[in-house]
Amino acid sequence: MTYNIKDFEQDVTSFNKIMGIPDHEGKAFNTQCEIILEELEELRWAEDQEERLDAIVDVLYTSIGLIERAKKFGYDVEGAMKAVAENNMTKFIPNDSKAETIITYSEKFYKEKKEKNVKAEFNEEFDCFVLVDQNTGKVNKPIGYKPVDLKPFLPKQGEKNV
Repeated sequence: MTYNIKDFEQDVTSFNKIMGIPDHEGKAFNTQCEIILEELEELRWAEDQEERLDAIVDVLYTSIGLIERAKKFGYDVEGAMKAVAENNMTKFIPNDSKAETIITYSEKFYKEKKEKNVKAEFNEEFDCFVLVDQNTGKVNKPIGYKPVDLKPFLPKQGEKNV
């Protein structure tokens, strides 16, 4: 028998239907955020692989619960997920005629304005450059990056909200 993310989501949905979701948006989100934070702490302090795996699955479980609460209150979570995923891909610099200029300005910006040692690393599989903080390993945004607009995915006027 194969068990996948869709099966997992269905089990979370059943669990949350049994538990019930508070009718007040703020309370629903605050409660779920507290639970997620507890699970993240368990992950952070896991002492072995089994505890780590348990915490990873619990973080996913409780995060799906948060998504269900957001949907209940009128958020277009799937639309926002797609927009965020697409926008995150714009953090990478295509290997084209503009790449060298973007890399030069981005590295200079991070060095002079943010005091970070950021260098472009080439990803051969996706034929793009990634700006990586050499001290933390964190991916940084290139010059010209535009944040995602999530306003279209917020609850419409008159839908349940805070």
